[in-house]
Amino acid sequence: IDNDCDGLRDEASPRNAACGGCLLLDSRLGPLWFCGQTLTWHDARVRCLDFAVGDAVVDLAVFTDLEEQLLVAELGPVEPITYWVGLADEIVEGDYGWVDRTPLDYEPWTAGEPNGGEEENCVSINLSDDGLLSDRACDQTVAFLCAAPTG
Repeated sequence: IDNDCDGLRDEASPRNAACGGCLLLDSRLGPLWFCGQTLTWHDARVRCLDFAVGDAVVDLAVFTDLEEQLLVAELGPVEPITYWVGLADEIVEGDYGWVDRTPLDYEPWTAGEPNGGEEENCVSINLSDDGLLSDRACDQTVAFLCAAPTG
């Protein structure tokens, strides 16, 4: 339900503190859904897209820089600690891009990552590892982080 006609369904508000297993937070990055349900990367993306109504865009989270990424890690709940984000190298191995089609142009990785080669093409954020990213197999089931970018 779009409570305030902003084009988002079940957005962060006192009325929607939790919805569908997701913790909803409003941040300077826009609404964030920390979803504890574990899904594959592709299924998580479909679930995120379901939060949008009208012309609004909701997808797995995209970060423009390390500062945004670390801010999200600070905002996240204690459990679970690992969430899918909208970064993958499924098209060209080693060429990571965000779901909004922007390239990855900063170093977001946990030490030793990415390390999965052709077997690990999707990316998760680890809130207990200073919010850094790791690659993993897209068919693993992990909690997921959705975002509705502002502007």
